[in-house]
Amino acid sequence: MKLKLLLLVLMVGTFFTCDKDSGYDYDCIPDTITTSITEKSDIDIRFDTSRQRNLYVFQPGEKLLFYYNYNYAECLNINDDERGFAFAFLIDPGTTEFDFQNEEIKDLKAFYNEHGAWVNATFHQAVSRGFIRGEQISDTDWQVEVNITADSLSTPDGFAFPDQREEVNLEFIEIFTLTESE
Repeated sequence: MKLKLLLLVLMVGTFFTCDKDSGYDYDCIPDTITTSITEKSDIDIRFDTSRQRNLYVFQPGEKLLFYYNYNYAECLNINDDERGFAFAFLIDPGTTEFDFQNEEIKDLKAFYNEHGAWVNATFHQAVSRGFIRGEQISDTDWQVEVNITADSLSTPDGFAFPDQREEVNLEFIEIFTLTESE
């Protein structure tokens, strides 16, 4: 009898504790991609002696800055699960189409950067292999195709960081839109 009563209490308790309206928000934001082009920009590459690596810093300049940002899905009920990566490069203003290959990419100051709650935002990785192609398709829009490899993250003396020592491959075709000047 006690066993039947215990089973009945457990079953009834299960129905009440598994209520879908329990107050928890299980909504998740899907993966998102944002792209932009900013006029009158530059990327300053600075060597950080304390971390022994290059930092890529946006600043005013004379070039067009293409910026691609990918954010992985994020669930609102999970703390610190946000993460993603960014990719950026520069071209000369007035250019209407381009096709940069391998060594030419270094002139674009292209870089890849992972970001998120558990990622150090200063792990910029230079891009020197692959291709970056684009064509202006309207006054404000460009279609850009990227197939690159971001270099492995290491110091000038060859030390590889354990958490990001591998090369990163990135491939996409996206429309980039010129943002309004302030």
